[in-house]
Amino acid sequence: MTFSDFHFLRPLWLLLLLPWAVLFWRLWQHKVGSAFWQQICDPALIPYVVAQDERQRNRRQLLPYALGGLCGILAMSGPTIERQLQPVFREQAALVILLDLSRSMDATDIAPSRIARARFKIKDLLTARVGGQTALAVFSDQPYVVSPLTNDARTVEGQLSILTPDLMPSQGSDIPGALKQGIELLHQAGYSAGELLLLTDGISRTQLSKARNVLKDSGARLSVLGVGTTGGAPIPQPEGGFITDSRGGIVISKLEAGALTELAQMTQGIYLATTTNDQDINTLVQFFERDHQRREASQTEFTASQWRDLGPWLLIPLLGYATLAFRRGISLLLAIAICLTAIRPAQAEWWLTPDQSAHRAFQAQEYARAAERFLDPRWRAVANYRADRFDEVVASLDNANGPEDLYNKGNALARLGRFEEAIAAYDSALKEEPDHVDALHNRQLLQEIVNPPEKNRQDEEKERAQAGREEPPDGGGQNDQGKDGEQQGEEGGSESGMRPLATSDDSAASNSERSNQQNSQDRSAKANNGSNAAGADKPDPPERVDQAESNAPGDQEQALATEQWLRQIPDDPGGLLRRKFHYQYNRRQAPTPSETPW
Repeated sequence: MTFSDFHFLRPLWLLLLLPWAVLFWRLWQHKVGSAFWQQICDPALIPYVVAQDERQRNRRQLLPYALGGLCGILAMSGPTIERQLQPVFREQAALVILLDLSRSMDATDIAPSRIARARFKIKDLLTARVGGQTALAVFSDQPYVVSPLTNDARTVEGQLSILTPDLMPSQGSDIPGALKQGIELLHQAGYSAGELLLLTDGISRTQLSKARNVLKDSGARLSVLGVGTTGGAPIPQPEGGFITDSRGGIVISKLEAGALTELAQMTQGIYLATTTNDQDINTLVQFFERDHQRREASQTEFTASQWRDLGPWLLIPLLGYATLAFRRGISLLLAIAICLTAIRPAQAEWWLTPDQSAHRAFQAQEYARAAERFLDPRWRAVANYRADRFDEVVASLDNANGPEDLYNKGNALARLGRFEEAIAAYDSALKEEPDHVDALHNRQLLQEIVNPPEKNRQDEEKERAQAGREEPPDGGGQNDQGKDGEQQGEEGGSESGMRPLATSDDSAASNSERSNQQNSQDRSAKANNGSNAAGADKPDPPERVDQAESNAPGDQEQALATEQWLRQIPDDPGGLLRRKFHYQYNRRQAPTPSETPW
């Protein structure tokens, strides 16, 4: 760096020096003559009327303004004297994890199962890996994206617990299609190269040749983590028993280590079999980091120099003078007030629409305040449901005419104990959408509560007779139902549980980013942008009616019926992903039948 390198990046701004000089000279002459006295006094008397020190003071007042204008013009022209190096490459620390969700991953040759072990390994990898972006995709006979490339590993980790082969709309194992999906995720994020990690138990020779064509010139490097044992194990079916082949023999799924090793070597990746300790994960992390460091070292040569703009430094004295421009300190006080005063939430809401303000309250779990501010009746119903204001939900959906609105209205009526009206609402929803599974399921459960089967009633009466207990005739039916609900709750049968309000993505919110792990889903109404608004989660069970406070049979019956209904609500955290995969499956063309449908 020498003074000969000094120049201006934007020299045309220096042309402003000409009008600046003319303006300064005019003001200088104007101040010297003191224009006010020139208008009323003879020019010969001016030296005797205007004191010399006052004229000098007027001149001194011009100097800060002149220096400020000069600093501003020089700052805009961009003075510079040195260069700075700029890297011209992007960090290529991207990893796409491809998880096999075919039926063979349910095999139990490694405890507790292949799919459970694979999920544990992915979680350990996310914990051990530092920096970089990570994506997750699953596949059976078709690939599906669970999470695109993100810097937040917790987003990927939060999806792992719900990934099972039961989520997939069809079965098979299309590894070439999964590799193609992983490469697309890298390219969509702007990466020309990256890492692919495949967790599976085998690949056929036909797919091996297809995978070679997919990986060729893709820029991605594939590593494989084999899940299973070479001895293999039968593949259990969800309904019981084991999967059989066309001849009726039980299929034994074995780890195809040789083919998977050949697959990994196509792109100079590594193949590892899962271990009971962290040795496999540590080896993978070291392999990824070593290659990443080598790539960084080779790319440090690809740099470009850029002149450093020194103009902003000239603004510092200008800003310092601006805060002291007025003798009475008004500017200084304003600067301090602006720096120390933060915008309060109440003031920030001045710039929000009522729905935006309500949505912020909804995100903060202030559901009652959100319900008062929402203009959209469907959003208002959702907020009221979250606030346990079921009367308001019914009022908001009083003129409902869509199947989803009628379904949600029925749920609110059921929470109020108005079972007959709830059944009528479910009937209306089924008229408009006969295939509405949730409405049909909830209607059947409420029908059993209102009119319990005669066999169950007789069994309960027989048990009470044997125990020597007598129940009031008015409350007996509902007490029977409560006990029946307890039995069903203990059995935990997910097929007999009442489904709550269905939910979908809150696309009006961020990020995110968040409804995949809700215990129950609310099929709420669609928001203005065309996607469904986030609905109510599975409501918390109401407090039990205290016998000492309320002895009314009607209150007890309603509490028991509500408790029975809540106990039957199934937990289905993977429901959203299941519906997403089914939707994508139906939109795609029918895949070619797999050689091994397991």
